Amino acid sequence: MMKKALAVAAMVCCSATVQAAEGGYWGAVGGLMNVDIDGDNPFNVGVRGGYSWASGWGVEGEVTTSAVKGTFDYDYYYSAGEVEYSLTTVALYGTYRSQGDVYFKGKLGFLNENVDVEGYGADDSGLSLGVGAGFNLSENLNLETEYTIVEQDVGFFSGSLVFRF
Repeated sequence: MMKKALAVAAMVCCSATVQAAEGGYWGAVGGLMNVDIDGDNPFNVGVRGGYSWASGWGVEGEVTTSAVKGTFDYDYYYSAGEVEYSLTTVALYGTYRSQGDVYFKGKLGFLNENVDVEGYGADDSGLSLGVGAGFNLSENLNLETEYTIVEQDVGFFSGSLVFRF
């Protein structure tokens, strides 16, 4: 009985440290842009693609845009109302994914953000940082969830379905 338990424990340990597959991937991403203003936050959707090496290190590009715009109320001297806004992001990251069927993901890179408030736009660029976790559904399909700091007052809670090739 003890030998069987040790054999099962050894198999679990070995399967938890399986090397990550090397290769390219692409996927769909969606989530809530958490903007530090009173009102409704936009829901962004997009695509991501990249390449991972067997060591866990990789590169990743991501583009998102608001599928559902956010809103905020304004109240100035003689007028009040509600304003719609959207966010579009384009980013390039260096990534790291730990080994195993359940894994940790970290990313650091450069992001450009465009804010559109009822036809008036503004751009901002800078460093972006993200952390998350993933689960291998199969050899070629992963489910990931993460939180990305877009800028000081904007965060992105997202989930993605990633196809490896």
